[in-house]
Amino acid sequence: NHSVNCGDTIIAAAGSYIGTMNFNYGSWGSVTGTHPCVAFLKCVKAFACTVNGGGGPLMFMTASHWGVMGFVFTQTSKSNNYACIQTGSSGLTDFLIANNVFTGCYGGATQFADADYVVQVSNIAYNAALQSSQCASGFPLNTPKNYDTRVGTHIYFAQLFSWGNQDPNPCAGSTPTDGEGVIFDTWDGHSYVGQGVIKDTITLWNGSSGIRVDASTKAKIYIYNNTAASNNQSPWLISGENGEIVTQ
Repeated sequence: NHSVNCGDTIIAAAGSYIGTMNFNYGSWGSVTGTHPCVAFLKCVKAFACTVNGGGGPLMFMTASHWGVMGFVFTQTSKSNNYACIQTGSSGLTDFLIANNVFTGCYGGATQFADADYVVQVSNIAYNAALQSSQCASGFPLNTPKNYDTRVGTHIYFAQLFSWGNQDPNPCAGSTPTDGEGVIFDTWDGHSYVGQGVIKDTITLWNGSSGIRVDASTKAKIYIYNNTAASNNQSPWLISGENGEIVTQ
């Protein structure tokens, strides 16, 4: 609920927060500044701020230009298949999610569908694909939407550790098709052309592939310096693309 400027930092005191009370839909202030830029919501000490709750995302971001750092997220009940951090509007831009831990999420650690310029660095996700109405993954980035068509990287995922993210059976009314550690999914949905990067990640013991790029034919996507091992652990997996790193 603060209107701030790019580069400003809001320090969160150490403690336990209820996501649907503290960071709910509509509670994100406007950030003034020149794109690309963020204001920071930062825990006073790394991992000393926990965010819990059910019935919705733990942070339901409805404004552009925000960075979130140093939190531990855990959804405590089935939460309508939302991710732990999720955007609530189409066409948002400029997000930095760094140095956070996600566990027990239902629709993935984060979900920035219909957004652009998303950076995720040094986050951890495990057991973060629990929803059943859809099939989820650890760190998904689905259907981004071009804010602009500037050259250079728009979506940057690096130094992520994603393990043990497995879909329940059934999900989306059938046997699981997802449960990846990291997935760039259906970027063709909005004819997205922004450049994407997945680098320096570790993905282990996920239900499906460690890294997957799916239905994304227009954007340049670079995948390098990653470690993916012992994935495809789901006993129900029916996908025909079961490599450790898969591009479609």
